[in-house]
Amino acid sequence: MHSVSLAKRKLTFSPFFAVADIGSRLSIEKALAPALQVTKDFNMEIKKDDLPKLEFMLNKMIDTNWLVQAEDFVSDGIYRPSERDILFLDFKYFLSIFEHYQVGTVNFEEDSLSVRPSINTVPFKRNGGFQKLYDDSINLANELDKKQQGQIRKQVQEEIIRQNSIEKFQYDIYGFWIAVISLIGVLISLAIQLTS
Repeated sequence: MHSVSLAKRKLTFSPFFAVADIGSRLSIEKALAPALQVTKDFNMEIKKDDLPKLEFMLNKMIDTNWLVQAEDFVSDGIYRPSERDILFLDFKYFLSIFEHYQVGTVNFEEDSLSVRPSINTVPFKRNGGFQKLYDDSINLANELDKKQQGQIRKQVQEEIIRQNSIEKFQYDIYGFWIAVISLIGVLISLAIQLTS
């Protein structure tokens, strides 16, 4: 399990990250710490807004057959140099996605955060890459939604049938007692007529 721990490390991350204000960096880290933890048990959700950045990293690795670092986002104009703090946190999140799906070889060391191609990188891209993962997760969510709606409809129908059965049983009981009382009344009137 990897997690970000700036309290134990220096705040110089790489040559392109300037030394940051300790308070602001640590407060950003605290706020985003749950999102930066990686576990194999957790099915990582890919956000639609992150798709272009993940695809950029994947394509860059395949095109150059070399590692991708956070600086590549700045040099290609995806992030502005003033957004390096956000870039650093986003890049760690992207790396955790690459590691989770075993798309590349990830290095989480603070001074050399990077991902390099592995034997899974090109086949992953050929199979649709992160866009296909995202689409598959949306389709699965829709299928689960439909399945849940079907189960809810079935439960509602069963409840209606149960309620109707209870009402019918109640009417049957009322009808039974009315019939018994009528029968007793007929028997009493018949007994009175026979005795007179």
